[in-house]
Amino acid sequence: MDLRLKYGPNFSVVDGTQTFVVTNSKKKGSISVTPNNDEFEQITGVQFIFTRNGQPYGESKRSMELTRTIDFSNNPGTWGVEVVVWVSEEYDASGYEEPYKTVGIFKVVDYSFTIGAGSLNPSAGQGGVITDIPNKIFSRFRSIITDVIPEQNIVVTKKALSDDLPEGFTPKTYEQSSNWAIKYNITDYRNLNTLIDFGNNQKSVIVNSQVDADTIKIEPYSIVLKTYSPIADTIQVQQNISIVKEMSEPIREKIRLFPFNDAELGDPILRQPNDSSVEYINNARTQEKSLEDLYTTDIKQILMLIIMIMVIILYSVQ
Repeated sequence: MDLRLKYGPNFSVVDGTQTFVVTNSKKKGSISVTPNNDEFEQITGVQFIFTRNGQPYGESKRSMELTRTIDFSNNPGTWGVEVVVWVSEEYDASGYEEPYKTVGIFKVVDYSFTIGAGSLNPSAGQGGVITDIPNKIFSRFRSIITDVIPEQNIVVTKKALSDDLPEGFTPKTYEQSSNWAIKYNITDYRNLNTLIDFGNNQKSVIVNSQVDADTIKIEPYSIVLKTYSPIADTIQVQQNISIVKEMSEPIREKIRLFPFNDAELGDPILRQPNDSSVEYINNARTQEKSLEDLYTTDIKQILMLIIMIMVIILYSVQ
């Protein structure tokens, strides 16, 4: 699921960064998150976590509200916001929730003023210029790993560290990092194409999974799989199984079957001959001869026939 931050109408983009300008009539700003969830996913909780100049700001309680309003009076500086949205499947009775996160950075400039001693004094100091920005501003980084180089201990990501930072900010990493994790989602059970293969052509579709760190307390722990239908009683405990995935979609075609009625076909009708057709024995014809042609009266043909008969007799005698 994709999350998108939406800044309120009192925000404006200054040098590529969302900026809120505090005035005497404008002190509160709102930030909302827009989830792009499908019809089978339902939101079960939302949490806004704000930081000001690298320090936590305010309470970050979980609720169902997608919008948070803050009073920025006397709070200039560089702000960060992280929104966590928990989502569960509509028909999942296990209570498993999948968290999704998005982050953002914005600035607050205070140009409000107070009247005193006949002069106007900006409350933020120096005409509202921010002077308490710390040397280090921490921001979360999230990307997809595209390559790993073990020889150099390098992990290549799809995004650069500077892609999520406003213009003018230079990212820097340190030798030690905290709260980092690698999430791999090779198998998405929501596609319903991952199955448990018990052997003997017995398979069950996997619909959900959850890591069990209580049964086996050593990484990678154990995993609990939920199947679409109950497992057969013939499956034994500690039986070897395989996790398989359908790589191609099955072909489904609708056909209509008609009952076969056994009936007599009647007398067969033969095709009439057509000597002018190319399929009529290559259109070959024999010469027509009469009885006189077969029983000739030509003396030459009779002599030739007698000679041939005598030659055959002599050859057979030898």
